[in-house]
Amino acid sequence: MQLYTITDWLGLVPFGFVFGFAVLGLIQLIRRKSFLKVDFNILVLGGFYLIAFTVFMVGGRLISGVHWLTDIIGGILLSAGLVMLYYSVNSLQSNKD
Repeated sequence: MQLYTITDWLGLVPFGFVFGFAVLGLIQLIRRKSFLKVDFNILVLGGFYLIAFTVFMVGGRLISGVHWLTDIIGGILLSAGLVMLYYSVNSLQSNKD
């Protein structure tokens, strides 16, 4: 239970950093008027934070017993299905235009 509490509270810490870099990226996006003109380092850092955070939280939740491996697999499958549905709807809409 202690590991659950630690992962629960530590889950809030990265949000401060992510928020700061997200604001910086948003400012660059607004000023430069293109996503491709946002500093590559900020985009990579944002991706790294999401991946590192996900690995830590999944591992911590599995070890603490809060979630089972089947919960994680089910979440991945549900997310993949929703992303595929979103992509399919957008593709159909694009083909109509």
